[in-house]
Amino acid sequence: VEVENAGDGKDAYPVVQLESLALLCAALCRYHGWSANRVIHHRQWTRRKIDMSFRGDLRGAVDARMHDLAVLDCPWGDA
Repeated sequence: VEVENAGDGKDAYPVVQLESLALLCAALCRYHGWSANRVIHHRQWTRRKIDMSFRGDLRGAVDARMHDLAVLDCPWGDA
């Protein structure tokens, strides 16, 4: 997933962009039967890339969104 940003470490990621990223990654993980641990940044698997500059807990956000999606799947509203 490409996340647009100036990439200079100064350009902040809007909250809505990070929330959308977490929800998209959660949906992809759920569809494929993966855990949130499958979500990585370029910089975590190659030395050639430094992005994304966001240093927050993306996996934690994806994991939380995966739980939110599970609640939506449950006909009684809780999973």
